[in-house]
Amino acid sequence: MPPIETEWLSSMLLAGMLIQIVGFHVFYRRYLETIEKHLNEVALIQTHRSYYGDSHLGRRMREFFIMLMIVAPSSYKKFEAIPRWKIERVPRALRFVVKLQAFLMVVTALAAVMLYYFRLRHGI
Repeated sequence: MPPIETEWLSSMLLAGMLIQIVGFHVFYRRYLETIEKHLNEVALIQTHRSYYGDSHLGRRMREFFIMLMIVAPSSYKKFEAIPRWKIERVPRALRFVVKLQAFLMVVTALAAVMLYYFRLRHGI
């Protein structure tokens, strides 16, 4: 089997990244308020929303804040200890999609690094 050209691999990676970005945007456009409503007892959510507002940048900041809170709740131990039951108030399907998005971000970054180090010629 002939090897796959680097240009095709780069194009597939770019297409995957674009699909991810559009998927993130559509998901959070639809479900950000729902997730925030379930997490309304967390003081950091309310502070974050009042500080950043409802602008585009504020929504993007809250998306990644919520993703990190659901994936790694212990990362905010310095500010507020977030009990597991508060995070479990978010419906299971929404938590799964948020965790899947975090996993896909890591996999995409690893694929880009592997493509760079193993396939692209370093000035040769």
